[in-house]
Amino acid sequence: MILSHALFDLSFFVYLVASLFYQGSLFLKNKIFRAYAPLVAGLALTIHAAAIVSHAFQTGRPPFASLFDSISLFAWAILLLYLFLETRWRLQAVGAFALPIGALAILYASSMPLEAKPLEPDLRSYWVVAHVLTSILSYGAFTLAFCCAVIYLWQERLLKTKRLTGLFTKLPPLERMDTLTYWLVAFGFALLTVGLLTGAIWAHMQWSSQWVSDPKVVVSCITWLIYAVYLGVRASTGWSGRRMTYLLMTGFVAMLLNYFAVETLLPGAHSLYRT
Repeated sequence: MILSHALFDLSFFVYLVASLFYQGSLFLKNKIFRAYAPLVAGLALTIHAAAIVSHAFQTGRPPFASLFDSISLFAWAILLLYLFLETRWRLQAVGAFALPIGALAILYASSMPLEAKPLEPDLRSYWVVAHVLTSILSYGAFTLAFCCAVIYLWQERLLKTKRLTGLFTKLPPLERMDTLTYWLVAFGFALLTVGLLTGAIWAHMQWSSQWVSDPKVVVSCITWLIYAVYLGVRASTGWSGRRMTYLLMTGFVAMLLNYFAVETLLPGAHSLYRT
């Protein structure tokens, strides 16, 4: 386990360095930060991937079977999706928010035991793999949508106060942020829908109808409903801007509660499979 520990510690350090580079590219005029931020982020992604694979081989179980694994994979998904966005649209301002969130997720995961028990026989199912991976990827997309929403509100405030120089020039246009937020939510919503369906199929096979009242299932459905309302209202009315941004943020808060708090505060069937 020594190699896994070392790689996870190193990945956290590189996440921090990448976060500083993205902050520098946004708040400072030095072009070195803007030029090298993607390279440092790519290095962080690679080292973290090596840590995840190493830990999976050393424990003999998939890299999502414990809360530590799940949160670590969540951080990796945020960075993976962000680097895809940067490759397509050069949105380094989003990285200034996304990278610190990824670093915080790794820091939180590092507070948990890295060692893991053997995988429960019930979890050796393709339904579980599909459920967990699509859910975590959806959480990564929702996190990036949240970052875009924060930038949208920030830039809107700069416009209202007529501060149109300096930092304002480094932020993407409002329309682009609004459109990107919408498509990130749509992508995350599609993945979350698949995650809920595959999880429901597996849970029905294991627990019959008892899974419906599980607290995590209930909060997951509430989260799904909030994002469904967001997408439905935008599609039917064309509304955008501040009102829709606040609704999106409500969905993000529900997602965080579901992911980090529900199993601790309201233990249910999901908690039985966490180590």
